[in-house]
Amino acid sequence: MNRINYSNTYNILFDAYTKRIMNRHLGTGINIKYEMLRELLMNNIPRDVNLYKEYHALIVKLAKLSRKKKSMFT
Repeated sequence: MNRINYSNTYNILFDAYTKRIMNRHLGTGINIKYEMLRELLMNNIPRDVNLYKEYHALIVKLAKLSRKKKSMFT
């Protein structure tokens, strides 16, 4: 399988973490289409490869920190 190197392209990487965070914090809905989510973010973040990399890393970190295994209040 060939892998595409996105290291220097103007695209934000999207994954389940991104969808989960956008749903929780922006109310986008968990079933939002990839293209709609990409358009939403790409239109609101300056075109900067390093910024995109940092943005994705922060999304992953936030998703891992906020992942709920079991609520302590139930």
